Amino acid sequence: IFFFWFVLVLGYISWSLYHALPPMIYYFPLQTLALTGLEVFAVAFFSPILLTIGPFWRLANNEYVLAFLRLTMVGNLASYHAPNASIRLLILAAGVSSSLLVQTVTWWSGNSLQRFLRIWGFMLGKIMLLVLRIWYTSLNPVWSSQVANTIILTIGFVAAMERILSGRDKRKQETNKTGNVVRETASHPHWFLSGIAFGSLMFLTLWIFGEVSLISRWAVSGHPHTGPDPNPYGGTVLLGLAHGLMLSFWSWSSTNSILFYPFTGLASSAGLLYLHTWSAAVAGNILGLFTMCVWPQLAGRFVSCLHPGKAMSTAMFAYVLELFFCVWCTAYKFVPGGIYLRESSHLLLGFIMLCIGVDILTGPKKDLSSVFEVKSNQKPFFKRSKNYIKLCKYNFL
Repeated sequence: IFFFWFVLVLGYISWSLYHALPPMIYYFPLQTLALTGLEVFAVAFFSPILLTIGPFWRLANNEYVLAFLRLTMVGNLASYHAPNASIRLLILAAGVSSSLLVQTVTWWSGNSLQRFLRIWGFMLGKIMLLVLRIWYTSLNPVWSSQVANTIILTIGFVAAMERILSGRDKRKQETNKTGNVVRETASHPHWFLSGIAFGSLMFLTLWIFGEVSLISRWAVSGHPHTGPDPNPYGGTVLLGLAHGLMLSFWSWSSTNSILFYPFTGLASSAGLLYLHTWSAAVAGNILGLFTMCVWPQLAGRFVSCLHPGKAMSTAMFAYVLELFFCVWCTAYKFVPGGIYLRESSHLLLGFIMLCIGVDILTGPKKDLSSVFEVKSNQKPFFKRSKNYIKLCKYNFL
C-alpha cells in the first residue's frame, strides 16, 4: 500500500508539470500579444522520441540514470522559486521532459503488478490534483505559495527516494528481462493509432477537466442565463470523474463497448458544446464519466504497444498538436492564420472524440487488468491492489 501512495504522489507531480508548462509558455505572448519564439519549449513534450533509439532506451533503463531522471522530475518543482519567468520556463520544461522519460520507461518495464500500479497511480494522481485544487480554491497548491511548494517538494523527494531504493535490487533482476516483458504484454503493433488516441485522451482530461469549475464556465450562455455556479456544483464533476474510474472495473462485453462508449462520448461532447446552462452542465458531467471510464481501457491498449518510444512520442505529438490548435482557436487575433480557426473548439473536440472512438472500435479489447493479469501469478496481489485503488478514490471524495 505504501508503494501505491508513493506512486500516487509521483503521478500528481507529473500532472502538475504537464498542467503548468503550456500556461508558462504562453505567459510571454500574452504580455506582447505576439508569438515570441519561446513556444519552442513545447519540444520538452517530445523527449520520449529519444527512447526510439536503442542505446538511449538501454541508458534510460539504467538504475542510476532512471534515479537521476526521477529526482530531476521532482526537483524541477522548485521552478516556482526561480527569480524570473524565463528561468522558470526552462526548469519547468526540463521537469516535463524528465517526467515523460520516466513515465515511458516505468510503464514498459518491471513486473505486471508494478506496471499496473504505476499507471493507476498516474490516473489517480489526476483526481488528487483536482481535489487539492478544490481545497486551494482553484489553485494547484504546488504553485500557490513557497511554503506549499516546499512541502510538496519534500514529499516528492521522499517518494522518489523510496522508489529508487526499493527498485534497486529488483531492477538488477529485471534489466535483462525488459525486452521480454514488453514482448509478453505487448500484443499488437498498432502504436500509431493507440498513441494518437492516448494523447487525445490526455489532452481532453487536461483541457476540459483541468479544474472542476470549468464545466460550469462552458455551460454559461450569457447574462442572465449563467447556469450552475462552480461552487458547489463543480463537485458533481469530481464525482463524475471518480465514478467513471469505478465503472471501469465492470466487465463490459465487446458489443457493449462498441455501442456504449462512442455514443456516450459523442453525445455528451455535443451536448456540452450546443446545449445551454444546466443541460450543458449535465452533458459535461456525463462527458467526465465517459472520459475517466475509458482511461484504463485506452491505457491498457497503449502499454500493449510493441514500441514504447514510438507510442509515447506519437501520443505527445497529438497532445501538442491539439494544444496549439486550442491556442490558435482562442488567441486568433495575434497568431498566424488564427482568423481561420476562430472559435473552432467544436472541431478540436470532434477530432478528439474521433480518435478515441476509432481506437475503441478497432483496437484490441484489452484494459489494464486483462493486459497484466493474463500471465500473472500474482492474482491475489492484483485483487488486493484493486481494493486499495477503490479505497483511495473514496478517500479523495
